[in-house]
Amino acid sequence: QIQKLFREGDLAVVGADVTHPTGQGSNLVNASFVGMVASQDEHLAAWTHSARAQIGTTEYIVDFGAQLKDCLIARADPSGRKRGGPPKHLIVFRDGVSDQQLKTVIDAEVEQIRELYKSVGRLEDLRLTVICIQKRHNCRATVAVPQGGDGQLPPGTILEEFKNVMLPEGCRGFW
Repeated sequence: QIQKLFREGDLAVVGADVTHPTGQGSNLVNASFVGMVASQDEHLAAWTHSARAQIGTTEYIVDFGAQLKDCLIARADPSGRKRGGPPKHLIVFRDGVSDQQLKTVIDAEVEQIRELYKSVGRLEDLRLTVICIQKRHNCRATVAVPQGGDGQLPPGTILEEFKNVMLPEGCRGFW
């Protein structure tokens, strides 16, 4: 079913993230960089992209709508021709937003998406899903394993609850 939506040109997966300068502190002089990609095909093997700089203290993507338009206009259909407009279904993966900024970021960026679709006469057709991956820099987890194991969590592990969380003996809690 999802591959049919891709083939008909009705679906795109978008990924976006902002990275901030490190080591210099957050200020207006040091720019942050925004990266965005949009899928072109049903196999998620071909992508368009856009990269820009923005003010270093801003977490939401200031030019989200313009970058999204660049990515969607550059998308080709299976025959290699440029698509006529944005897809009906849009799935946006937004990375790296803190709890404190979640509402502000999502509200600002969704509004820009809606404005883009309105400008091309497709707002009524828009089926939008936004998935926000939040920062968890201070989360560290290991597994209690029998002797000989390495204690690492298997790839893809999702931590949904924290019960009986303990610091290793002698640890001062770096997390």
